[in-house]
Amino acid sequence: MSAPNLFSELRRRKVLRVAGMYAVGAWAVVEVSATTFPLLGLPEWTARFVIVLAMLGLPVALTLSWFFDVTAGGVVRTPEAAPAVVAVSGSAGPVPAVATAATMRGRAAGFFGLGMLVALVTVAAYSRFGPAGPGATRSSIDSIAVLPFADLSSAHDQEYFSDGMTEELLDRLARVEGLRVAARTSSFAFKNTDADIREIGRRLGVRSVLEGSVRREGDQLRVTAQLIDAATGYHLWSKTYDHEVSSVFTIQDEIANAIVSELRKQFTPVSVAEQRAPASVRAHELYLQAVARWHNRSDVSVRLAISLFEQAIAEDPEYAEAYAGLAQAYAVLPSLGELPLQEAIAKGAAAAAQALALNAGLADAHAALGQIAQSFEWDLRSAERAYRRALTFNPGYATAHQWYAETLMMLGRHGEAQEHVDIAIELDPLSPSAQAVRAYLLAVRGQVDAALDVYRDVTTLHPDYDIALVNRALLGVHTGRIADVEAVAMSVAEGDAEVASALGALARARADATQRDAAIAGLPLLDRALPPALAALCHAAAGEHAAALERLAGSVDRRDDANLPFILLHPLLEPLHTSAQFRELVDIVGVVIAD
Repeated sequence: MSAPNLFSELRRRKVLRVAGMYAVGAWAVVEVSATTFPLLGLPEWTARFVIVLAMLGLPVALTLSWFFDVTAGGVVRTPEAAPAVVAVSGSAGPVPAVATAATMRGRAAGFFGLGMLVALVTVAAYSRFGPAGPGATRSSIDSIAVLPFADLSSAHDQEYFSDGMTEELLDRLARVEGLRVAARTSSFAFKNTDADIREIGRRLGVRSVLEGSVRREGDQLRVTAQLIDAATGYHLWSKTYDHEVSSVFTIQDEIANAIVSELRKQFTPVSVAEQRAPASVRAHELYLQAVARWHNRSDVSVRLAISLFEQAIAEDPEYAEAYAGLAQAYAVLPSLGELPLQEAIAKGAAAAAQALALNAGLADAHAALGQIAQSFEWDLRSAERAYRRALTFNPGYATAHQWYAETLMMLGRHGEAQEHVDIAIELDPLSPSAQAVRAYLLAVRGQVDAALDVYRDVTTLHPDYDIALVNRALLGVHTGRIADVEAVAMSVAEGDAEVASALGALARARADATQRDAAIAGLPLLDRALPPALAALCHAAAGEHAAALERLAGSVDRRDDANLPFILLHPLLEPLHTSAQFRELVDIVGVVIAD
């Protein structure tokens, strides 16, 4: 059959009309199913099944419309058409009709319209359920942020519990190979905010967001969790769990395993057997409260965390996670406040060893040993091995990447350090500590202006973060940027105007050599206000190199400053690099000064 005759038959048998009506109906069904099925709690595959049926039904409908017609008398077989003839002038009789040019154009338009209708249905299905749409395949989601679960208890006194639930879900999901999980600091930055899910996904660089709530009344616990596509805001999955408080570990594993199942079928969920539930609910509650305090990273909060971890261990002497948390608390406390290093080494290492004796795969405990070796024992090779073990057990552990970057920086392996600090920031983009390590690395590599930019951002967003405040002030001194020193000097000096003025004098002296006498006059005050190693940086800034070396040597002899390995790398000490005494101090501590 020729094309013109085929088109006439399609029109006569109403195939084109059926195609148009079917396309419109299919489009409507696609939209309705995509909108209503999630609200009804139906699985995502049901909506995709409707799409497949709609596409498969089109050729069936067109075939039926070719052979059958619907009339007032019911469905009948379409009769065969009589040959069409026309009278042609000068001919012996009638001849088959021949399509005019206009008719051919109309037929072509008809075929084009039919193709467009089919294409529209296909595009609608793909746009809604293709990889970029809200019904994207689970395998397309390879990253997640877990937002702090809301405390919906009537007394609103379970925030520590809901935060702990979030923390442990983060930990479980972070162990899933191939799934990138935004770290706690970044996720908790959105606590008690009304930020749009899509904005959260953009800022944290994740494809999905888990949010939920915890309602605890007596011994009864209700946890609601919902997984959301961060690109579109569409809900992918939700569920409510009702249990007794004593089964909280079961709830956590159920939620984690359900999310993993929804995200990537090829993932292997973390086994419940990998972590032993604590012997009592009280031990678990104390642990959750301790973790919340540890993350505040101040002298007072970490000391309180230590007390709570110890209480949890007293409730359950085989609580491995509590021992690991205690080890990490001792690993950071000397950098935050007054604690003899030997006490921190003894108690931190003992707690880490006990944690690993109970569970050899606890990344937190391995990382704590790395931090102790790095900052207290000055054994950077052992620190590196500990961090590698931690990352073997938990590749998505942002803190381990950050601490490993610190060790690599101290070893002079700046390229590798950059790789790990970048990973830490990718996992925890809003972490002030990771950003501070990034800034320090930039300064050590000679990119001081870029480092100052980072410190400015960190101190603006986290005005109470002492490490960034101190380092911004010292880099301001180094570069003679008086504005940077003045912006943070009062915070660094804890409100002491004279100390703040002395820091400002150092910056002015770096910018103007005629101000050197005023800077030197303020050094005795800085000696009294600052730890010896930081005071050494101030003496070096004023050109008092012998005094700077004397204070550094005293810190090395006393081994009382957990920040000493970092300080030896500071750009203010560059004029001392040719000194034999400085090189000897560097060798004792084990850091490598890159050329």
